Amino acid sequence: MTPLTLAKFLIGSREAIEQIARAPQAIFVGLLFVLSAGLAREYDGEDLLHEPWHLLLPLAASLATATLLYLLVAGVGFCRGAGIRPFLLRYRAFLSLYWMTAPLAWLYAIPVERFLSPLDSIRANLWLLGIVALWRVLLITRVVSVLYRTRYLAALLVVMLMADVVAVSVIVATPRPVVGIMGGIRLTEAESLIHATSCLIIIFGVLSIPIWFFGAVFVAIPLGGKRGWLWTISADALPLRVGWGAWTVAASLLVVGVALLPLAQPEQQRRWIVEDQLRHGRIDEALQFMSKLDRDDFPPYWDPPPRIGYGERKPDMWSILKLVQEEKIAPWVREVYIEKLVSRTQYPVFDERDQVVNITELDDDNLRRYVNFIASLPEPQQVASHHSRLVDEALYEYRDEEYVEREDLSAMRRNALKKLESLESDDE
Repeated sequence: MTPLTLAKFLIGSREAIEQIARAPQAIFVGLLFVLSAGLAREYDGEDLLHEPWHLLLPLAASLATATLLYLLVAGVGFCRGAGIRPFLLRYRAFLSLYWMTAPLAWLYAIPVERFLSPLDSIRANLWLLGIVALWRVLLITRVVSVLYRTRYLAALLVVMLMADVVAVSVIVATPRPVVGIMGGIRLTEAESLIHATSCLIIIFGVLSIPIWFFGAVFVAIPLGGKRGWLWTISADALPLRVGWGAWTVAASLLVVGVALLPLAQPEQQRRWIVEDQLRHGRIDEALQFMSKLDRDDFPPYWDPPPRIGYGERKPDMWSILKLVQEEKIAPWVREVYIEKLVSRTQYPVFDERDQVVNITELDDDNLRRYVNFIASLPEPQQVASHHSRLVDEALYEYRDEEYVEREDLSAMRRNALKKLESLESDDE
């Protein structure tokens, strides 16, 4: 087993698949690949100093999915006459081949966020995810067809059943932008793309599961008494050794993964510090920490809590908005949170329970807080222009094609509208 074997395996070579399956040490080479793939995925995505368990997630996920897929394939193979013994030898061979697909995850190491816009970087990451997922499905299907000497389409039906269930489960379990749950939320273009892609995967995934399920059942049923599946790697076959070249490739990828850490981990560690402080209520401490640094000292396109597009409520938005007005807070920090107020929400008002509500639902005290906050901003006209219509809706209701003043609203609310209108007129 040589580096050439690994390269040929990634394009589905039958010879390479059989050689890896016959090499007992290949499972350890695959393990190194999985660990290096974890570094490639997370070196610029998580703070591995405070949360090192992220490095073990790819290993745990691959072990779980490989085991489930093998049990499914082995069950179909058993129904088609391939037997299941020796179980451990077959499982070891399959897991080795499954882990050998891990180098494909190195495509995720491309730092697209550093040279593309937020929207384009999301598109690029989704394309990379799709390419890797499709490649791995096609490659594992080839592995199954070679190991069990069966037709590629039959193997594909079985593999796709597992892949579809896993894809839908992961999407459902992963936090994603909120639409329709919090009525006033406006998503960015990037968040809208993530939401739309997630919904499409769930819809098509759920609709196609019956196709793969009944297809796998059809494959498992021996028609006309014909079994058809046969395990091709004999237990008596002479085992192959893993050459030093293959060990060197696996170790080199691991070393490269470690070498990438200093490039992005300092940014991730600063992000983790701020998010930990904010979520534990140390808002002033977090804002001052951010103010001592530049925006470029944090990950590209980082959205500090609360992430409004994802429905987050903590930390308290009112507390942040009051503190960012202080002179000691850096302009870029203030702009981040003013942006959340101005462009991220249609009804960007939070009551004392930190719930997003419509301005029409505010009582006098909270409306006063809102208006006073706007008036105290360095550029109040920007926010006033964006939201005066909402205050106008709070003062009036549309009835019979004309605006009729609501008698139940207090003078304070009318004064609030006048104050916002005066801010707009000052800007003009």
